[in-house]
Amino acid sequence: MTELIGYASMAEIPAVIVDAQRAGPSTGMPTKMEQSDLSFALNASHGDTPRMVVAPADVADCYSLIIQAFSMAERYQMPVIFLTDQSLTARVESVDRNAFKPMKIEGRLKFEANGSSANGNGAFQAAHNYSRYAYTASGISPISAPGPGAMAYVATGLEHDERGHPDYEPEDHTAMMEKRYRKLDTAAEELPKPQRYGDEDATIGIIGWGSTEGTIQEAVDRAREKGYKVAALHPRILSPLPDRTIRDFIRSVKTVIVPECNYSGQLANLLGAKYGLQAIRVNKFGGIPFTAGEILRAIEEVS
Repeated sequence: MTELIGYASMAEIPAVIVDAQRAGPSTGMPTKMEQSDLSFALNASHGDTPRMVVAPADVADCYSLIIQAFSMAERYQMPVIFLTDQSLTARVESVDRNAFKPMKIEGRLKFEANGSSANGNGAFQAAHNYSRYAYTASGISPISAPGPGAMAYVATGLEHDERGHPDYEPEDHTAMMEKRYRKLDTAAEELPKPQRYGDEDATIGIIGWGSTEGTIQEAVDRAREKGYKVAALHPRILSPLPDRTIRDFIRSVKTVIVPECNYSGQLANLLGAKYGLQAIRVNKFGGIPFTAGEILRAIEEVS
């Protein structure tokens, strides 16, 4: 799997990988839940390897977000890791079908035989000089469709130039690495941002991910009934993170609690590394989900 992630990232091949997390390590407790693969999803493979990570929060998300994951893979031409967990994969839930909007998988930026990209954003090229990995402002390069008459290129795991030929020159490697990472910057601007839940004037904030959302929201509701000023933020896209939204949320509160079902506090580690956040960590790793009461107690303890 890690070799596939690295190859798909380097060759800019769309791929969606579903990781249904269980309690580990190793075989661990295969029928119990945990949120312990976040660091793996963000970092697996050798070298700096851009990828996208999506974590559904409920059963409805498992339907709608997997469609979005395929659209993301196609548009940004990179691996997308879909992080669910045992508590979601084994859950049965009634969902209002009217809540789902019509969705379709977004097509990739295709190379046209006349020498331009399908939407006009690519550099004009003669058909015999197809640059599969052309440098673009967005980092996204037009890709040809397979079949007779298609523009051929080498989808190599080696570092390469714009046409896919192996290239080990330092300046070219630097430019190509920056190109691949620009796709994450483009995605961060284009993808939907998480919505704040709770009080606008909250003093206590909760940042969670994955299947803890419903429990966190119940805890927020119960805390507000008791007079606490609390709000929650629950990003579903964990790479690239919505930096501005998260920074604004952190600045708007005095204390941030990060509840997650793993031993090491993997989201808290990420938030600390990216934003300097010293969060209150609430970790549970016995193989069962949080209860709202457990998170409510954490709110009361920091108040």
